[in-house]
Amino acid sequence: MFRRVSVVSRRLFSTIEEVPKTRAPRAEIVGKKILVEEIAQEVNLPKTTVEKIVNLFLRNVQRHALENGKSVRLAKFGTFSQKKLAARTARNPTNGEPVEVPAKEKLGFKPSKAADEAAE
Repeated sequence: MFRRVSVVSRRLFSTIEEVPKTRAPRAEIVGKKILVEEIAQEVNLPKTTVEKIVNLFLRNVQRHALENGKSVRLAKFGTFSQKKLAARTARNPTNGEPVEVPAKEKLGFKPSKAADEAAE
């Protein structure tokens, strides 16, 4: 139930001691397989057909949001959009040396008010 303090922590905190493991409870993760199974059961279609539909949906969201730079808004769910991350200087955690991280684009998601309220 105890773990050793990491090398980086040892450098930061000169004392080496046993530290109890503390872990936040994990949220349940629903993967694509579970979604496909539930949708297939609800609409009474084969799983392979539903999986093709889900894959097509995800591919189109990615294409419109990332490649075309458009936002994909789904009513009462949220908006997928392109996020641009600027180039920055980070630190290598093992030796503390600066590392240049190039600019990149990623897919962002912002839930709608209805989705936020449903989550509460």
